[in-house]
Amino acid sequence: MAPSLVLGPMLRRTEPTSAAVWVETDAAATVTVRLTDDGATWRAPTFAAHGHHYALVELTGLEPGRRATYEVLLDDVVRWPEADSPFPRAP
Repeated sequence: MAPSLVLGPMLRRTEPTSAAVWVETDAAATVTVRLTDDGATWRAPTFAAHGHHYALVELTGLEPGRRATYEVLLDDVVRWPEADSPFPRAP
């Protein structure tokens, strides 16, 4: 079974040209954050602590002041936003 999100994504920190996105997953995975407008991607493996799996994906090289929508993939499968979610993609 493919990994799923337990918590997140959460935008943890932003700087003029970088941001950090945090997630908790139900299994070890490679977490990808992909911008939906231009397909730029950043990846990080999960790490385990006390039976839980977490990842902190550092997005670098961002354009200052830019607002962008993104999606989160676990092992190359889109897990957020969910297809039937009533919530919009994050700006």
